Order: sequence, then C-alpha cells, then structure tokens
Amino acid sequence: MRVSGGEAKGRTLKFPSRSTQRPTTDFLRETLFNVLGSPADQVFLDLYAGSGSVGLETGT
Repeated sequence: MRVSGGEAKGRTLKFPSRSTQRPTTDFLRETLFNVLGSPADQVFLDLYAGSGSVGLETGT
C-alpha cells in the first residue's frame, strides 16, 4: 500500500500480510478523492479505519 496524494505521496504503508482485513486499493482511494475534491476544507470521518490508509490520505 502507498499514499497516492498529498504531502506523503508515494510513501509506502506497512500492513500485516496475514491480516483478515483488505485495505482500500490505491485506485479506489484516488477515485474517491477525485470525486470528493480536496479534503483540506472538509471534515472527513473514517469510521471503519481498518488499515487507516484513507484517513492518512485525508490528513496529508
């Protein structure tokens, strides 16, 4: 997994390989933020933050 936008763009996130969770794909996260626009002026609540990748992407 990697961060696809913001200040941390391109950084790799470590995720346990034996986890039962399936992290959100780079493609889906990028599409989500293209539809929502810039999260800088919005409030974003990541309620089911399994890997935290969407929340990290929002914060950068």
